[in-house]
Amino acid sequence: MSSRSITHADRDGVRKLARLRHGFCLDAIAEGAKGSGVDMLIGATADEAHAFFAANPAMENPPVEAVLDRFGGEERLASYRARRPGATTMDLLADLETDETFLRPMRDLADAVAAHNGTSYTYLFDWAPPASRFKSCHVIEMPFVFGTYDAYHDAPMMAGGDPRQIADLSTAVRLAWISFIRDGTPEHSLIPSWPAYDVIHRPTMHLGARIGIIGLASG
Repeated sequence: MSSRSITHADRDGVRKLARLRHGFCLDAIAEGAKGSGVDMLIGATADEAHAFFAANPAMENPPVEAVLDRFGGEERLASYRARRPGATTMDLLADLETDETFLRPMRDLADAVAAHNGTSYTYLFDWAPPASRFKSCHVIEMPFVFGTYDAYHDAPMMAGGDPRQIADLSTAVRLAWISFIRDGTPEHSLIPSWPAYDVIHRPTMHLGARIGIIGLASG
């Protein structure tokens, strides 16, 4: 049995197949939700992958060639540098992983629901303590959703957070979730108007130190 290195063509083929399967799954979910009259609340944190990358010593100084290969060239890497000035290479790799694994699938699902004439509301949870190396990472929204932030007092991802800010944001998040469950819309009196998602404007509630509507990136 012979062996060979994995080429760009191999990776591109795998990604194309994954996108095809991804599209079938999204359509099935969207069609099922519409058929059963189920509205959806769809979201992610702004820096989902940072916890995994920041905790990995291998990410402190990854080989330049491997980084360029991961981004598919200098042009795409430069676009990520421009998006986060002063970022470390680890930050940029984590941003790419967050986009590919969380944020783009989130957007694609919301697009699919809209294409099937379903209703969804989208959010981006974007809170982190100042200078946290984990940033707004995977599962950091959980203590805000359930109001259990006191139980996370020694969690590194919460270290240095302002208690009043945490409590206020948790109240806003919990009221939104409760309103969605009870009334079918996450709107309530403590946050700005939260329109249903559409593929033209992609209105998305930004939940952080500042709360307000933003548009999801189309790329």
